[in-house]
Order: sequence, then C-alpha cells, then structure tokens
Amino acid sequence: MTVHVTIELTEDQKTRLEQLAAQEDVDLSVYIRQLAEQRLREDDQWRMLIEEGLAVAETGPSFDHQEVVRRSRMRRAELLKGRG
Repeated sequence: MTVHVTIELTEDQKTRLEQLAAQEDVDLSVYIRQLAEQRLREDDQWRMLIEEGLAVAETGPSFDHQEVVRRSRMRRAELLKGRG
C-alpha cells in the first residue's frame, strides 16, 4: 500500500530535485521515493553497526576513542563504496 505525503520544499530544492530526476530519466516522485529508500537502508546499516559495536563492547576487546572513530570511518566508507 502506498500513501501520499506532502513535503514543503523551496523552489530551488524542487528545481534541483526535478533536474536530478530528469538525469535519471524518472518521475520526480519516483526519484524522491528512491532517495527515501536509500536513506532508510543507510539508517538500517548504521543501526546494525551500532548494535554490533555494543555487542562487541559487552563481550570483546575495547578500543580507545581514536580507534573507534578510525574503524567507524573505514566501515562507513566500505558501506558507501558498496552502494556506489
């Protein structure tokens, strides 16, 4: 089931989204739906990483802040690369 959602955009935002949709040769609503799906997948992946990190923190080795940041950036880059 699909539902209709109304969002407020500036004229510039709407124009830019229309241009990007045209480049992909899709309707604006399809393009925005694809963006939403992509963002939701990224959010799911990020939450999974957090859950994994919490599980490791409870049972596995611990790392200092700099190491955590380094590993998080590496993992996020891997996820983004895989999506590209």
